[in-house]
Amino acid sequence: MEIKFQIFLARSPTVSLDTGVLHFVPPIDRKRRIWDNREMAMVNISSAPAPVSEAVVAKFKAAREVLRTKNAVALIQGAEEGDVIKYMRGGLYGFTYAPQTLDGGLFGKNPYLSFEMHKLADKSVTLIAAVMPAMKEKVESAKEICEIEFFPDAYNTATEFIALPYASLSHLKQPNRDEGNKIKGFYQPR
Repeated sequence: MEIKFQIFLARSPTVSLDTGVLHFVPPIDRKRRIWDNREMAMVNISSAPAPVSEAVVAKFKAAREVLRTKNAVALIQGAEEGDVIKYMRGGLYGFTYAPQTLDGGLFGKNPYLSFEMHKLADKSVTLIAAVMPAMKEKVESAKEICEIEFFPDAYNTATEFIALPYASLSHLKQPNRDEGNKIKGFYQPR
């Protein structure tokens, strides 16, 4: 939900709001090069995402641990940190802000809203993500290429854990930072 309204400010070319984004273009008298007495600003206030329940967070944590054990991967550490995903050895997992390419590096630290990726022993790559329940059903039942959107962790209504084979993903867009690092792309079942 986005609320838009106009506010009038008295002689202030900059305004800071803790609750939203401020778009501000003050009117100016070009001949006298002075600010008008009343400046007009447009303010966009977007509501914060709904918090994810502790049960969902615990479910994700447990699912990640189970998948790491199943995939027989260890956290990337030391000199291997930052290695390009497509050239690194198998049996490792790490975190990245750029899952749309295999030319990015994996790191051992899990910063906020970063994606977890596994490089398996057979050199295949798995992307760990959160999706909405309807999207999970769509992916699991897909027989042909379909659009997909996913998040690095449980976010808003994206409460389902999913492991996506990287070879099945294509045309991934850059993460949308305003929407929990959501990525859109296509999924082709193999």
